[in-house]
Amino acid sequence: TRLPAANKIRDTWTETGTRCLGRNIQTKTLSMNDLDLRSAMIFACLLVGLMSVVLFFIRGSYPKSIHGIGTWASGLATLFVSYAVFSGRGNIPEALVIVCGNLLVMASLLILYFGSQRFFGLKTSIRLWGGIGLAALLVMTWFSLVEPNFRLRVAGVMIFAAAALFAHLRLIFLHGNGKFSSRFVIFVLALEATITTSRLFSLLLAPSNEAAIETQQIQDLYVMSFITSYLLQGIGMMLMASDRLHDELEHLARHDALTGCLGRRAWLDICNQEMDRSIRSGRQMAVLMMDIAPFKKINDNYGHQIGDRVIVDFVKHATGALRRADSLGRYGGEEFVALLPETGSAQALIVAERLRSAVELASGNP
Repeated sequence: TRLPAANKIRDTWTETGTRCLGRNIQTKTLSMNDLDLRSAMIFACLLVGLMSVVLFFIRGSYPKSIHGIGTWASGLATLFVSYAVFSGRGNIPEALVIVCGNLLVMASLLILYFGSQRFFGLKTSIRLWGGIGLAALLVMTWFSLVEPNFRLRVAGVMIFAAAALFAHLRLIFLHGNGKFSSRFVIFVLALEATITTSRLFSLLLAPSNEAAIETQQIQDLYVMSFITSYLLQGIGMMLMASDRLHDELEHLARHDALTGCLGRRAWLDICNQEMDRSIRSGRQMAVLMMDIAPFKKINDNYGHQIGDRVIVDFVKHATGALRRADSLGRYGGEEFVALLPETGSAQALIVAERLRSAVELASGNP
């Protein structure tokens, strides 16, 4: 009679131990997943900070004509600081963490946007977006400190973030060069704007009693996507700057540094291409050869700086007298050539006379 009782007690303890062990394993598994996600967030944020440092130091290696790289670096650094503020929860008052952290996140979005405006040579819209950001800050502060409301507080930040992301996307779509770098940044911005909008609608459409119960895992996943998008933006912006540098170097190689018209080699390449096309199509083409005279007397009497101004003015007025399809090139010191596609000799004489008259009228000397 004692043996069945002992077996029953043993089975009960075994079942209880198995359940406890299962809970422990499940708890440890969840903790390990959370640790992996948090570790990935920290690593991604460190990479964002490193990217900001790289952009800050390489801006000195690029020509001064390429703007916005330092501003991009500041935007990435601002996000890095915001994550450091959020990491201070428990040591810093919660309200201060929420307000300051979200303020830095919104500022980072605007700084990156202003950097792209500067990169494309546009005027930064600081007043407009400063006003929008101030309104979003007031909403966030009100629903954080005065009337705490998780749903409305997060919604205000999400609306601002989505608006800034879509504005940034539109800017690069309109002014980008269509190369991989621009398309890559557009893709990253579009993806993050879509995620932000989806989170906003899911938050607003959720029942009110569930609005404040957004799981920590969902928040961590969103923050992870946000930080990763910043890292990818930094990579794309570096590629955009490299493409701009390549374009400027190619432009300098093909164009005369003083006048901005085509250099001799580039003009000859275009001339050979047009000649081949003219042979295939059977259409005529013409070439004008021009010389500024007496240019040597100008240099001797007034100096080379005045001579350079004369050459620049000549190119300015000659370009205005030519058609858009024509190609003006500097062949030598004061010698210039113009390629006139699909133009016969009679028409070429008319163009030459129009060009000479334009230069004569501008100089005031027949």
